[in-house]
Amino acid sequence: MKIIITMLLIVLTSQTFADCKRFERKETGPHQRPEFDGPGSFGALHGTLTLGCLVLNGVALLDGVPVATVVDEKGKSYFIRVGSYVGEFDGMVTEIRDSEIFIRQLFYKEGEWVKKYVILSKE
Repeated sequence: MKIIITMLLIVLTSQTFADCKRFERKETGPHQRPEFDGPGSFGALHGTLTLGCLVLNGVALLDGVPVATVVDEKGKSYFIRVGSYVGEFDGMVTEIRDSEIFIRQLFYKEGEWVKKYVILSKE
C-alpha cells in the first residue's frame, strides 16, 4: 500500500473566518455504549467546531511553555498548548508563536492522506 502525504499551507487571520460551524456529539440511549471517538473526545475543541469559530486572543509563557488563549464565537475562552486538538480534520496544534498558532489538519482526499497546515493569526 502506497501512502502519499501532500502538504498545503494556508494562512488565515480571524478576519478571514466567515464560516463557523459546530458539531454535536451523538446522544446515546440508556442501553448503548457512549461514543468515545466523536467530537470532543480529545478535548473541548476537538472536532466540535470549525476554525472559523475561533479567534486568537493572546499567547503567554507558563513555566517556559507557550500557551495560547482562543475565544469562540460565543465568547468562551480556551487555553491550548502544542499537542492540543483543535477544530475539524483532527487539527492539532504544532507550534505557538507570539501572534500565531500553527495547526495541522489531516484528511483523506482522492486516495491520498493530505496534511494541511493552517496558521491562526492574531489581528
